[in-house]
Amino acid sequence: MRGFTLIELMIALLLLGVLLGIGVPSMYTMVQDSQLSSQQRVLLGAINLARSEAVNRNQTVTLSHKSTTAGDWSQGLLMYADATAAGNSTYDAANDTLIKDIESFGEGVTINADDAGENFISFRSNGMLNEGGNTVTLAICDDRGQSRGSAITISLSGRATVSSAATCNP
Repeated sequence: MRGFTLIELMIALLLLGVLLGIGVPSMYTMVQDSQLSSQQRVLLGAINLARSEAVNRNQTVTLSHKSTTAGDWSQGLLMYADATAAGNSTYDAANDTLIKDIESFGEGVTINADDAGENFISFRSNGMLNEGGNTVTLAICDDRGQSRGSAITISLSGRATVSSAATCNP
């Protein structure tokens, strides 16, 4: 007769269980890393688009978060051509031109800004950051904390760079 004995079947199931026990947690970590990286790319893309739009439109472009909590960018953002030349003003549908509306950055992802980017991030018509001579840092983290998080720093020239997060609340 061909087939497996009961002992062979039990050993095969045991090996399968051990392999799944090792592989599933690694897979979960990989999925979390992928989600965090994806949200970082969305935010970085929005920052770069805002800078580019400011130059192309020859007008101040502002990013504004949707949260009611100062410095919390996790709930999404609005990008608009700001009718206020100085920028850093709340979106006004009657006067500002909405460029992009990003709904949310995903469940469990936190994006917090330092004081300079607390509510708004504006770019002048020349692409330079318009935050009173301050750089802006945004920390992107999940429930694993800063060890897996990243930070996006926007220099005075308007260039955004990515680094590992020193803290989840800059």
